[in-house]
Amino acid sequence: MQTLGQTKKPAAKQSGINPFAQALVETESHAHQARQETGKNESQLFSEALAKTGGNLEPKGKNSSQNDLLAQQQAELKKQAERDALRKKLHDQINPVDNHEIYAARQERELKEINQLKKEIALLMSDLGSLQKEAEVTLMTQITQPGQEGSYYKNFFAKLRSFIMLLRQKVKSARTWAKQMNSRKKKMSQRRGGGMVVDSQETKFVQDTMHHEKSTAFSGS
Repeated sequence: MQTLGQTKKPAAKQSGINPFAQALVETESHAHQARQETGKNESQLFSEALAKTGGNLEPKGKNSSQNDLLAQQQAELKKQAERDALRKKLHDQINPVDNHEIYAARQERELKEINQLKKEIALLMSDLGSLQKEAEVTLMTQITQPGQEGSYYKNFFAKLRSFIMLLRQKVKSARTWAKQMNSRKKKMSQRRGGGMVVDSQETKFVQDTMHHEKSTAFSGS
């Protein structure tokens, strides 16, 4: 006789699958599903990044650093150029360049060179005076024994005559050129009311000396 509390439950039907194996399969199934979702997310993120970069897959870190450094250098160079320009502007305002002083210095240098040339010309003229004396001494020398043909003395005096004639022509040309220059200076001075000042005493000295060399030392004409 069976009582209420003693009623037997039907025995559970046992499955042929090992419980451990079933648990392992379920775990792998969940892991596979998670991997699929993760792969989907990674693929989606990759597509979004590719669209934003315009197809450039290179890392932006290095290029970005180089661009930042280049931009910084350009900005510093620009600031330096602005500072230099401002410094030059202030310097010009405080210490303006005096064009008159530069012009005066150049004129002084040119005047020194001209005076040096005039001194050299005076020395050359003195040498011409010495040549006159030496030529006079040579002409005053008495030749007692010219030799059988006298070829040595004839050649000597012939060369001396040619040299003096050539030199006389040079002096004459120099005198003519000097007169033309003096006349041109006077005309320029009259037209411009200034310019070069002609020293009459110095000009007279040059002309007298050249005239003396021409008329006295070289059988002047």
